Amino acid sequence: MKYKIWDGQLKQYAFQEQIFNNKKEAIEQLISFFSVDCWGDLTKIRKTLWSDTEFSEMYLEQIES
Repeated sequence: MKYKIWDGQLKQYAFQEQIFNNKKEAIEQLISFFSVDCWGDLTKIRKTLWSDTEFSEMYLEQIES
């Protein structure tokens, strides 16, 4: 399955509407984004994204292949 990342705060897709080939790629992109500010525990963020597909108003959205 492919994924896009929705930014709930900006009400638009993040990263120029980039389509990620799988959930792992999308999560790694978000981890990279959050690590710029060293905001929070990246392990916790990754775990939350895997289980809930959302963190800090950023949502992983599964799309049709």
